[in-house]
Amino acid sequence: MLIVSRRMAGGYSAPANDYITRVIAADVAAGNSSGLETATQDAYATFIDGLITDGLLGVSGGVISQASSLLKASCILAGARTVAGCLVPLVGGTITNVGGGFGSADYNRKNGLTGNGSKYIRTSLTGTSLPSFSNHMFMSKPSSASASNLAAQPVVMGAGDSPLNDFYVVNTSFNYRGNGSSIPTGMGSLSTCISRTASNAISVYTNGSSTFTDSSTVSGGLSNNFYNVFGRNSDGSNTAGIALTMNFFSFGSGLTATNASNLHTRTQALMTALAAAIP
Repeated sequence: MLIVSRRMAGGYSAPANDYITRVIAADVAAGNSSGLETATQDAYATFIDGLITDGLLGVSGGVISQASSLLKASCILAGARTVAGCLVPLVGGTITNVGGGFGSADYNRKNGLTGNGSKYIRTSLTGTSLPSFSNHMFMSKPSSASASNLAAQPVVMGAGDSPLNDFYVVNTSFNYRGNGSSIPTGMGSLSTCISRTASNAISVYTNGSSTFTDSSTVSGGLSNNFYNVFGRNSDGSNTAGIALTMNFFSFGSGLTATNASNLHTRTQALMTALAAAIP
């Protein structure tokens, strides 16, 4: 069975068409052959082309290239017909629904995927595949999701390793290894990004705006654990799981203030477009 997006004939860029086609194929494989609304495909395409324009995604051979992208592992957790479709990676390797934990009851096409404190997904990206002092995590959630119960605990923490410059989230505070500090800022009502661009430069952006910076110098490397979402990978064990809805996430190289602002703006425009496109 040939799976193509509705506008393969020339309406979409090659990278956008590739992603849309993969999502439709995953939905079909999961038992839903309804396809995606044209407006949903349009929303995906506008988002992807915008990230390429902003330099957040790179392209090689007509498809999104992890090597040339600032986003190294990323997923749009909304829009697709099925959980399998929403876990199709925008960039990076396989996103694993560990143990098949997430089912249809956990997914809403407009709002995203909802954890319960024990279910989690695992990316194919490890900390050691990123530069030691250039890394980020970004998450987006619907405004209806409680900001007091953080949805973004998706970062590796290599317990027992030498001091790291990883960062992660516990309760309502961001934390990063290297000097064991907590970052005194909460989560944004729509998006949260934490980014390191140098050994002495870490920033937090909520809803696209800077809310915290730190120039403390850290040393050491990143953990070799895979990045988890809806939980934290502590040397292979998922810990600190949370119950909240997320509609987009990314891990990758360090983001500047402009990068973080653009990613927030593009993500929120995508979610607005999907809400209008999906009946």
